[in-house]
Amino acid sequence: MAGIILVRQKPGSAKGLLFITIEDETGIANGILFPDRFEAQRRTVMSAAMSG
Repeated sequence: MAGIILVRQKPGSAKGLLFITIEDETGIANGILFPDRFEAQRRTVMSAAMSG
C-alpha cells in the first residue's frame, strides 16, 4: 500500500496495534499494523508527512 498517511492512532488498549488512515489518488483506506510490522517500518511510518 502506498500513499500519504493522514492519521496514526496507537491506543493503549489496542495491545500495540497501530491504526492508520492513508490516502492516494484513488481515495482513502484504513489499515492496521501489527506490532512486529510497525517496528520493522517505524521510521517510514513515523516520518511520513505531507509537504506542499
